[in-house]
Amino acid sequence: MSFLLSFLEIEKKIERCHGRSGKAVAFIPIGCTEQHGPFLPIQTDTIIAENVSRYLSDAISGNDWGYVFPAICYAPTKSNTNFAGTVSVDEEPFRQYVLLYW
Repeated sequence: MSFLLSFLEIEKKIERCHGRSGKAVAFIPIGCTEQHGPFLPIQTDTIIAENVSRYLSDAISGNDWGYVFPAICYAPTKSNTNFAGTVSVDEEPFRQYVLLYW
């Protein structure tokens, strides 16, 4: 698992993987910033997405290499907009933003 790499470091790792018939996989954690009851933090979804991404990146074996990008912390969450700390974005701009990664 690699974190905080420069673009040159990422480029070298990708080239190394492809040179030996491996795959480079990018994990992009996506979570909401919303309420989760009175005791959990509002970033619970993002924390879960980041940890699942790290786990999957670590689980890659053989010639593959995984990289966990910084999380996208804001997503549509209309059902929670009446709770303090919740941030929701409209669905269509969110889709367009996520598509930029592809």
